[in-house]
Amino acid sequence: MTLQPPAIRAQQEIEELHRFFQDWFRGEAVEASLSRLEAALAPDFVLITPGGRVLDRNTVVTGVASQRGSDPAARLWIENVTLRQAWAELMIVTYEEWQERRGSAARGRLSTVVFGTHARPPTDLQWVHLHETWLGTPQEF
Repeated sequence: MTLQPPAIRAQQEIEELHRFFQDWFRGEAVEASLSRLEAALAPDFVLITPGGRVLDRNTVVTGVASQRGSDPAARLWIENVTLRQAWAELMIVTYEEWQERRGSAARGRLSTVVFGTHARPPTDLQWVHLHETWLGTPQEF
């Protein structure tokens, strides 16, 4: 594997995993491809949802597994990937995740991910922590 600059590696990983989600929700991904998600998430992975729920790795994997084929017209895309910090073994990256699901208008999330930089196929990055916030909500700081 050729090592690339951290920002490019992060953007590729984010986009590839979200392509997996889109394919999974559409029912286009085969059952075995769930291993892509399992390999990407660190054993102690934590997701903080836009609603403030804290989900562990097992809950996320189980939840995604149950949604295979749930929305044949699902559309997901990523915008504005920004590397915030990079160290030898960690990176902090922000990005916007946009979704059109179940015929509704596009809705976006601002996400902050902490990657561990572990050499582990299919990528050298592993998702350690993800915090999502709704974009466009009227409640500002």
